[in-house]
Amino acid sequence: MNKNKRKVPEMRFPGFTDDWEQRKLGDVVGKTFGGGTPATTNEEFWEGDIPWIQSSNVIEGELFYRDVKKHISRDGLTHSAAQLIPKNSVAVVTHVGVGKLVFMPYSFATSQDFISLSDLKCNPKFLCYALYKKLKEDLYIVQGSAIKGMTKEDLMSKQLFLPSVDEQREIADTLLNLDHLITLHQRKLDNLKELKKGCLQKMFPKKGEKVPEMRFPGFTDDWEQRELSSLFARFDDGDWIEAKDQSSLGIRLVQTGNVGVTEFIDKADNKKWISEETFNRLNCEEIFPGDILISRLPKPAGRACIVPETGTRMITAVDCTIARTSSENSAAFIVQCLSTPEYFKWVNTCLAGGTRQRISRSMLGTYDVMVPPTIGEQEQIGAYFQSLDNLITLHQRKLDNLKEFKKGCLQKMFI
Repeated sequence: MNKNKRKVPEMRFPGFTDDWEQRKLGDVVGKTFGGGTPATTNEEFWEGDIPWIQSSNVIEGELFYRDVKKHISRDGLTHSAAQLIPKNSVAVVTHVGVGKLVFMPYSFATSQDFISLSDLKCNPKFLCYALYKKLKEDLYIVQGSAIKGMTKEDLMSKQLFLPSVDEQREIADTLLNLDHLITLHQRKLDNLKELKKGCLQKMFPKKGEKVPEMRFPGFTDDWEQRELSSLFARFDDGDWIEAKDQSSLGIRLVQTGNVGVTEFIDKADNKKWISEETFNRLNCEEIFPGDILISRLPKPAGRACIVPETGTRMITAVDCTIARTSSENSAAFIVQCLSTPEYFKWVNTCLAGGTRQRISRSMLGTYDVMVPPTIGEQEQIGAYFQSLDNLITLHQRKLDNLKEFKKGCLQKMFI
């Protein structure tokens, strides 16, 4: 059966069996509001008490607004095309960023990028989810990406399927609880990232200084400045492997896409291999768990991670630098040195090349690193940041899983 002809969704809550009713959006919207922008040169039009949003304030997929940063005054409203829109309305982006929308629980105004829907003859939160799904499907069918604009007539003609009021409420409440859970995990993730950012600033010496602001007990000696390449027993590039050299099995080819910022990204559906015969013919250099890989290509160039145990022999691509630490240095510490904002800022000044800019291995090796004089302090710092990274990765996976679950719900709970 054609999906567009279905009268019930694939998944629904117990107790609901009636067919859904197909309606035009215009049939369930009582009033629409446009928007406008007061003159930014007139301070009296701004810093008022009316929340005002523009397209860039609406985050893709976040359908419920919480914090409005800009406000306009009554004079700003009067002297522009902006309108005061009632609470519990849905603001839909119809220009740049088409497909984004947001439910507003309080009175507000918008820029000219929106058409806002009010006086709704259905559950407004249900409408948010149903319309968001519909817009995304239509935009994908049209061209696979966001379009530049949509008229009011186009928007009002959108066809939606609506269940009973009780089923609308059940679906909206369930998805809203899921969104709250996603928001909670996002905040935890953001807080962990901020914690790491602060620790990187305090646990590494500032420019021109020889000791960090914060360090583990028992360590007091000054840190030393060293060139990056001097910290390694091996510091060279991977092998030049062309598409014709690859095979379906054999020795794993680790690529720049596997290198994240302090994280090895194991793409199960995109693994590359070469045969043992090719390995020997090309005289490839094997890499081992514990080696550091540094991507010389964006984004961002210079990112580094430690090679994990993958259960197979491995080599890496030519645009990855292989850095094997000497016995006096800790790989876990060094990858954190190669994750700071100061380091990436320096790398960006060293990029060269045409359409595929990169940093050369020789230039990379000249980066000045501040290191503790003992491997014991390096190891403690490295272990601390590894535990933070593991926690960040755990929360990121939970967040990604929740978003995928929500995506599945949107597909199965609506027609």
